Amino acid sequence: MTKYHIFGDESIAGNIIVYALVIAPVESIEQVEFALSKIKEEFGGSSSSRIHCKELLHKDARKYTDWAHLSNEKAWELVLSVKDNLANLGLLTRVGYVERSDLSPYIHGVGGIDEMNLTNEKQLIPFAFYTATAQVAMDAEYAGVCKLWIDPNKDMVNWFNARAQVGRLLHLNHLDLSRRSIDTVMTPENLVSKEKPLLLDLADILAYTSSKVLSGASKVTKYKSDRSAELVYKTMNPQVAKFRQANSEEAIEGLLEKFSINIKR
Repeated sequence: MTKYHIFGDESIAGNIIVYALVIAPVESIEQVEFALSKIKEEFGGSSSSRIHCKELLHKDARKYTDWAHLSNEKAWELVLSVKDNLANLGLLTRVGYVERSDLSPYIHGVGGIDEMNLTNEKQLIPFAFYTATAQVAMDAEYAGVCKLWIDPNKDMVNWFNARAQVGRLLHLNHLDLSRRSIDTVMTPENLVSKEKPLLLDLADILAYTSSKVLSGASKVTKYKSDRSAELVYKTMNPQVAKFRQANSEEAIEGLLEKFSINIKR
């Protein structure tokens, strides 16, 4: 029986690659969708208008969307309104992120697969995804009672000895070394259908603001948009985990047994 729906999206800002999850109890979804639709209509959109922060919050991209009539200030007001109105509706949040500068220029393959050279930041989206979803997969509360929905990403990347769509790489496996088997623990419901539930908008907001906050943590001068992003991030209050590379074969094997968050340097 499904008790939770999980909505995921990624965002990249500077050196930071983020994957964000919004976890919604089944009984809350209708209320959340209603509240989100009402906010969109209040700001001149329709219930079917989508929120993509990289479009909504940037003037040149916004003019090609349903939010073309909004100023930068009003666009941020929309996002802040979502934050205020959905804060007490039972949603939970998780974020996994990768800091590119922490990684070596390549990642070793496993089981005889050639190493992967890191030439494109989008190659790191799956690792941010693993880091986010592992937090859910290792929590007994969610075992076997979740459905995962992602914002499909069709971008092609080099993936070890092949080419692959980023979206096709977003599934979580469990490697059981004692049985020498791999079990798929979490895979998106919409990999084939490309269905985009409305609550993916919330994952977009969380991913965007998280990447902005995590990439700007050391900034001395902060703009109004930085402060607005911090407000949203703090209210959505994600549990955050950082992806790290392990330093030894023993470390990678131990972590792979526990829904690998780390990989070999």
